[in-house]
Amino acid sequence: MSKADKSNARYFAGIIALVALGKFIYGVDFGMMNVALATISTDLHVDPVILPWIVAVYSLSYAGFLVLGGRAADTFGRRRFCIFGLCLFGLGLITATFAANVWVLIAARALEGIGSAFFIPASFSLMNVVLPDGPVRHRGFAVFGATQGLAMVLGLGGGGIVTTAFGWRAVFFINIPLVIAAIVLAWRLIPAHEASEERHTVDVGGAILITAMVVLSLSALSAVGRHGWRSMEGPALLVGAALVLGAFLLLERRVREPLVPPTIYRYANLIGTCFGNITSMAATGGLFVLLNLFMQRFLHFSAMQSGLGMMPYAGAVIVTGHFLRPVMGRFPLRRTIMAGFAILLVAPLLFAAAAPDGGYAHNLIPGMLVAGLGGTLSSVLLMALGTAAVHAPQQGVATGVLITCQQIGLALGVSLALTVFTASSAGGGPIITAFRHAFLAPAAMAAVGLICMLVFTRRLTVQPELASGRIELVKPV
Repeated sequence: MSKADKSNARYFAGIIALVALGKFIYGVDFGMMNVALATISTDLHVDPVILPWIVAVYSLSYAGFLVLGGRAADTFGRRRFCIFGLCLFGLGLITATFAANVWVLIAARALEGIGSAFFIPASFSLMNVVLPDGPVRHRGFAVFGATQGLAMVLGLGGGGIVTTAFGWRAVFFINIPLVIAAIVLAWRLIPAHEASEERHTVDVGGAILITAMVVLSLSALSAVGRHGWRSMEGPALLVGAALVLGAFLLLERRVREPLVPPTIYRYANLIGTCFGNITSMAATGGLFVLLNLFMQRFLHFSAMQSGLGMMPYAGAVIVTGHFLRPVMGRFPLRRTIMAGFAILLVAPLLFAAAAPDGGYAHNLIPGMLVAGLGGTLSSVLLMALGTAAVHAPQQGVATGVLITCQQIGLALGVSLALTVFTASSAGGGPIITAFRHAFLAPAAMAAVGLICMLVFTRRLTVQPELASGRIELVKPV
């Protein structure tokens, strides 16, 4: 290997490390935060009505700003907005570490969510903009997939240990050095944005409307999950989201530089993978909430025990991520994703067949291993397929749109699963029966995802137009 090849290999490895570190920070923070909620509630004397907002405000701010974050990275520079997002996230961590009351903590979580919405699309888009197509990019997606499982293991498993040993504030503080390391990597590795004589404008109106639409949609799905369709809160919020979406589409036709360029929908498989992301995360989100309920209500686990009980799933994600590189090199993405959906469909059916006298190992571990395999194949490779044909100047906004669909799918899956479980348990029958009915909801989502892949996607027959040209623009530093 020549000196230039070694230099390029080190550079690409650094880019992969940066993308994985961003995903790791996001995953560990989210997992540890959920484990630490009970301690935070006691220490800060949080009203039970307010407590869910510590998690909800993060999810809402993250999902609401993803498209803006991706568009800003495309227009004004990935390095600039990756570092900007990491700085916002770090500021949120520092504020949360020293929060004196729950309102300061909620504000800090909002900062973290907005920061994530800027640095995640900016960093993830480097996979297609910088890494050459082939083994290097395949390794990037493999590391990204494995990192999801590792973050879950350390977030759910380590969260309880850190909270018990050092207090809940350490859950935030522990991520600060990682954020600093990511900022250094981003500054050294991401190419500076080339100055352009053309003056770009920010679609402020579009940004406000898309953020409002996403927040209203997620709030509506959350309300349906809590209160069902009999309450007017969920349907009213959905109507509001639809009206805001209509206003957004009208505005985008009139502005010179729309937040979401109309040309983005012409890329091969982007629309299909948007549907795929919604259904994949709906199935996964539904499984997550039902598994936690099953462990706590049927097996009588504590919250910490149920978090640790998800370790087989996390282990399956890590192992599957490790094998993504050879899988991507050998099999077409579209077929592999469809196989992932088919495998994911099996998992909730295994849970639905749970025996009333069966324990944790018998009822849950086989399904968790299957779900980790199918969920990783579908979710990671959907991102690869959806962005494969997108040109470099629109990689950020495409990533933002796809991850926004994931967040909507997550809320949809949780809402649907809880709605079915609540309706099934209302009759007063055995709780195992309610769980069996509820597990059919994520199974249905996986089946819909498989149909979407068949109908709305096609196999890529040519490599992306800029696959080689992009690399020439990047020099290792």
